[in-house]
Amino acid sequence: MKKAYLGKNSILSQYFPKHTNFIELNIFDEASWQVIDDIDALFFYIPKKAGVLAQTKKFLLYCAYREIKHIVKLGSLGPFRLIHKQLDIFAKECGLNVTTLNIAPLMNSIFYEQYSKETLINYRGNTSAPYLDPQILIFTVNKVLGNAFYYDHELEITGDSQYFINDIALILDESGFPVKDIVNIPYSKTHDIDNRDADEILLSRLGKKYYEGWFPKISSTTKNHFKVTGRTFKDFVHEDRHLLNLSFLDDCFL
Repeated sequence: MKKAYLGKNSILSQYFPKHTNFIELNIFDEASWQVIDDIDALFFYIPKKAGVLAQTKKFLLYCAYREIKHIVKLGSLGPFRLIHKQLDIFAKECGLNVTTLNIAPLMNSIFYEQYSKETLINYRGNTSAPYLDPQILIFTVNKVLGNAFYYDHELEITGDSQYFINDIALILDESGFPVKDIVNIPYSKTHDIDNRDADEILLSRLGKKYYEGWFPKISSTTKNHFKVTGRTFKDFVHEDRHLLNLSFLDDCFL
């Protein structure tokens, strides 16, 4: 089975094996889709930007036309689950075999989404998150892609511990990434969400639930099913600090 992976233009590329068959594909550039014409299984993620729901549906139709046997898609345990649930239903009606990995925020996302110039952005209010070790995500992707056992499954993939914003700030500070300020912002300000349509209106409302006490729970999928355990955030920062200043064009999409 010939497999292909989207991710060359994201930090995830640093965690895949060296022999990984990366492709460069833009959901919004239909001319780029031909890179999947001769593959059997595809790992991809979708941009968090306006119009992505309709455009990804067109891409899924293209995948069905090209008879892609299996798709592994990054989903979400946060507000963007709204978009992924709709895509999962559409993909099933297309006759595609899709596995959605509904993930907690990645540990490295803190460095391209929340931390900059000694300031830590907080869009979760007083709630926590089970931040996910990117090594565990890539391990899971490689276990699942092309495996018929996981066709039409949703898997919840999280870290093993909950971290509040003050926990993150303390670990960053102790690890040589000073935190002088924690700034609270609405969830909608972290992505391109501007109430242009019904989905965006609901995404904004779902984001506000963090401030009402909602948060993603810890999943035991990787520990019980795949027999792997992720690193603590402190160990992640210590071991991967050489990667933490790297940035890629697609990081904002994860």
